[in-house]
Amino acid sequence: MAFGNGFKHEDSRRGLDCGVYENAVITSCEIKKGSFGDYIQGTVSVDGDKDIYPNIFLLNDSPTQGYGQFSKEDALKIWNQQMTKVFASFGIPEGNFDVKTWIGKKGTITVRNQKKKPEYKEIVLFKTKFETKTEEKAKSDGDLAAERDALEDKNFDIF
Repeated sequence: MAFGNGFKHEDSRRGLDCGVYENAVITSCEIKKGSFGDYIQGTVSVDGDKDIYPNIFLLNDSPTQGYGQFSKEDALKIWNQQMTKVFASFGIPEGNFDVKTWIGKKGTITVRNQKKKPEYKEIVLFKTKFETKTEEKAKSDGDLAAERDALEDKNFDIF
């Protein structure tokens, strides 16, 4: 037998299926500057596995203007509601943006297909409504995608 016989490619990352994971841990977190303003970038592990995909989450800073058909006030209200869910999901004191203190916090994430690029998955740092209803779990992926798009049109994705 020659050196290297039997080699075959094995991915080192475990891909997460779309769904809700209640055993996520924030493993890193920092505030970064981007072309559209400041944002939080962090990573999570699930079941202690750091080699999952996706593992990165992004949280935009509070909106300074309207978004689509939403006024600045409505966009800020929705952002506040979503940040409240993040704080509650991970047991972070409300309003604590010292993101270094977020490391090690345990909570719930949702993995879903991205709206603009459904071939890629993204992490939302809380349990989303459309994926928590038992009757919706039985629906086809196409039905769920259509309902998610309708929901996101009403409650836009600011993260």
